[in-house]
Amino acid sequence: MHPAYYGFLWHSGTVRASFAVYNTFEEIDALVEGVRKAQRMLM
Repeated sequence: MHPAYYGFLWHSGTVRASFAVYNTFEEIDALVEGVRKAQRMLM
């Protein structure tokens, strides 16, 4: 593996989401699926 990747691969990340009474379950499900997809792409 190229040394330039080492710094990128060993960093952890964060996701921040805010919820309110007007969020639907479908929106929450879409958020969760999007985060999981991003996680799979980056790992």
